[in-house]
Amino acid sequence: MAKKQRTGMVLWPEYFDSNLTREQGRRVRKELSIPSPDSDDIHHVCRKLGLYPDNRKDKAYPSRWFDPRGCVIVEKKFSKSEIISMVARKLVKRKA
Repeated sequence: MAKKQRTGMVLWPEYFDSNLTREQGRRVRKELSIPSPDSDDIHHVCRKLGLYPDNRKDKAYPSRWFDPRGCVIVEKKFSKSEIISMVARKLVKRKA
């Protein structure tokens, strides 16, 4: 049986949440984070960046399984850290 290939990378709202610590899942600096983002916010920004997002609202970050905020799967155009940084910058501008 052939192994299923993933065609995108997952972005969780926890990566951009200023209410969380790095240990809890935040991946960006406090200056580039916003309070309580959801998958709709990330989906909107990714669409503007041309990353062809797919919003999965029924998913939960593995270590926060009790708080399903969804996730967004985007096309692999850049490295994951570059995409996270681009999305974080746009989220901050959008919420300002």
